Amino acid sequence: MHVSNERTPTPLGDIILKRMKDLGYRRQADLARAANLGPELISRAITKPLKPDIPTLRALAGALALDPNDLIAFVHRTDDERDTPAVRPTTPALDPDIAETNRLLRPDSPLTDDQRDELRAFLRRLNASYLPARRRGRTA
Repeated sequence: MHVSNERTPTPLGDIILKRMKDLGYRRQADLARAANLGPELISRAITKPLKPDIPTLRALAGALALDPNDLIAFVHRTDDERDTPAVRPTTPALDPDIAETNRLLRPDSPLTDDQRDELRAFLRRLNASYLPARRRGRTA
């Protein structure tokens, strides 16, 4: 049986902390914001043996760039089954600012439709300014 305290992460906590480091999240609050979850939930998921619900696991997986089905399966495994590799990153590590921008562009973000449209337009202009440099960097 796994006994947890504030200093010992649970198996789920180990995954969360490793991916936070990989992705450059400095604080649990940064991950909470990117996942649109409460910081207290992130803290409990790291240190307490709990099984978050499916929407929470999907939000965590998205913010941690993990396959959500793998994370869900991992959480519902028995302690004996957790020794096998289970959770794979879905993409290379994203910069936390990119994860936050993705969260802001989602329909369920705190931004209004007009604000999301303005943000998209800004990002298009920003990307367009780098397009000539990207084209010059291509090789034939």
